[in-house]
Amino acid sequence: MTKYKTVKRKAEVGERILITDGSYEKEWASYDQKQPRYNEGDVLTVSKLGWGDRGLVEFVLTAENSEGSLVNVNHEEYEVIIENEMEAGGMGIIEQMQAEIAELKTKMSAMEEWHTNGKLPKTMLEVAGKHCDKLIEVAIDNARQYNKQSDRDEIVERAKRDVADRFFLDVDGYNQVIDGHSGHNQVEFIVNHEKRTVVALLRLAYVPQVISAKGIAKCAPNDCFNSHIGKAIAVRRALGLEVPAEYLNAPQPAEVRVGDVVETYLGIGEHHATFEVTGYWEGDRNKLTGKGLGYTSFEPEVGDKVIDDSREKVSE
Repeated sequence: MTKYKTVKRKAEVGERILITDGSYEKEWASYDQKQPRYNEGDVLTVSKLGWGDRGLVEFVLTAENSEGSLVNVNHEEYEVIIENEMEAGGMGIIEQMQAEIAELKTKMSAMEEWHTNGKLPKTMLEVAGKHCDKLIEVAIDNARQYNKQSDRDEIVERAKRDVADRFFLDVDGYNQVIDGHSGHNQVEFIVNHEKRTVVALLRLAYVPQVISAKGIAKCAPNDCFNSHIGKAIAVRRALGLEVPAEYLNAPQPAEVRVGDVVETYLGIGEHHATFEVTGYWEGDRNKLTGKGLGYTSFEPEVGDKVIDDSREKVSE
């Protein structure tokens, strides 16, 4: 089986999944005396979330196999392939920083010993010490920034799961809500990226014209908008459920990714451009490209920031 970095969670549309248990498909195929449409080790791309043709609630994911056919997959049969650089390499980054700090400390200890033995002037030791301290500060700051981004990523994933766990069926653009009265309510999300709001409308399944409840999530002016967090907040408010503090106080993005919307400035208070990031100029993640742009330097010190990291059109 080809090795992939994976995580066990419910997949989103556009994500790739690795089949880890093909027993369900083999069993169904045997009933029809056909070959399984997918097997363990196969990689499929998710095309839809919703009711499967097997007629069971748990079969809620439709994916495209290597032959281009659409198949239904049980959540127990797969793991999500990690495409996100931060999610995939997280521990490696932290371990690398720890190793670099340990190496610097070892070198400083050696230099202090040389100074004690009269082999290194005190002035050189002081200069080296200041340089070492600065490198350690940079490493620690990078680790803090990583932790902030990692925390935000986890909160976004938690919000996605939170929303997914409350719905079990896609019907004419609506999702039935698991709220103790399964099938009585359907939800419609209205996402407005310009106003930075998400509205969740609960409608009676048998009288869809009737709105039974409404929940609204509005992003604070200085916060980064994320539609996934907004949906989780809005639907919880519509259902009368408590909103976790982490949704309301998620850390701001610490890095820029393709699909993010950024606001950039030429200088403090001098607006330059607001655009969706399409890539990085010559691989430099501080030089952002956008539609109709060459590249724009991303400089947080003059006010540049990510204002929307929903990335609904991008598979991470």
